[in-house]
Amino acid sequence: MMMSIFAASSFMNDMIDAAAAASIMSFMKELAAKMDIIIFCTIHQPSSKVFEGFDGTMVLSAGRVAYCGPAAEVASYCTSIGRPMPDNVNPAEYLLDLVNAEFSEKEEVQKVLEAWEEKDTENYVVKKLELPVKGKYGTSRLAQTFNLVLRHFVLVTRDPTLYLGRAAIFLFCCSFFALIYVEARERTQEQVLYRMFLMMW
Repeated sequence: MMMSIFAASSFMNDMIDAAAAASIMSFMKELAAKMDIIIFCTIHQPSSKVFEGFDGTMVLSAGRVAYCGPAAEVASYCTSIGRPMPDNVNPAEYLLDLVNAEFSEKEEVQKVLEAWEEKDTENYVVKKLELPVKGKYGTSRLAQTFNLVLRHFVLVTRDPTLYLGRAAIFLFCCSFFALIYVEARERTQEQVLYRMFLMMW
């Protein structure tokens, strides 16, 4: 049975720079060849160095496949559908620009998706899955809120440094102002101005 590794995009894009991401991709290719394993990566706008490390690439748009095949054949495929790739352009960024309906014409994106569906995929068989959609976002607002709160709770429990630091700062500030305005507790006319300053803080 062949082993597979699934890698998320966070360690390849958000947490490290492009050079480190390319180095990790090179290591993963060597690991896959040495261990005879398959590595799946979900990447958002990878650099050209990272993209060159891919053997196969799948590009999705609105849950539909825009391309699925060898990464080295992306340029030739774009030319075959009438959208040649300019020279010295990151293939990943160019593909994502083609299928991004938020920044490109929806009609043009639709043509790219239909072009792939009409293509004879002998080596890569892609089946369209009809999934039930509950709403505009695919799930209820309650479920979205619950998942976001749960994710935030997990992040807080894993790394509470930020909140512990805030608690320490707030405690220090409150103690500092309490000592400065300690006499503002007296209900006298002289302490009215000091009370106003304390309320402003």
